[in-house]
Amino acid sequence: MKYVIPEADACAIRDFMAPYMKYDEYSARTEDGSYLISSLYCDSHDLRLFSETMTGQKNRAKLRIRCYNDDPATPVFLEIKRRVESVIFKTRASVARSAVKSCLEDGLPPRPEETSNVESAVKYLTMMDRYRAEPVVRVRYKREAYESADDYPLRITFDRHLTRKMTSVYDL
Repeated sequence: MKYVIPEADACAIRDFMAPYMKYDEYSARTEDGSYLISSLYCDSHDLRLFSETMTGQKNRAKLRIRCYNDDPATPVFLEIKRRVESVIFKTRASVARSAVKSCLEDGLPPRPEETSNVESAVKYLTMMDRYRAEPVVRVRYKREAYESADDYPLRITFDRHLTRKMTSVYDL
């Protein structure tokens, strides 16, 4: 579930849940408890994937390229996020940042040493080709993420400083 809430409410919620939650592994690594997420969404010329989301199609997908910082030495993730009825599935492959642009422009899978999962990268490229998808919009924000302090599977995130930019290039 996603909600837009005032900053004062976010702070009050964070204070209330403090005894029950802890930073996730990524927030715990940062000085201020937040980290960058940058996602480049790809879609067909007629925005078919976006339209399926907006019209509430039960079975739909998103194509995105995601990274968690601006460090050129860290990988980028090619992700297919699918919804089948009420279940969400995510397929992703970590790819060397230096290989992403040529991989996507040429439609060729990354070499095994450039990816964590050649099969998932091939699935991503196949779907890109099927939809003739290209970059459409880049979304960036800072995330402060928490998970349950015990074994209960609960995750709460606060996303701030959201920006978006229409684009036609592979730029995160």
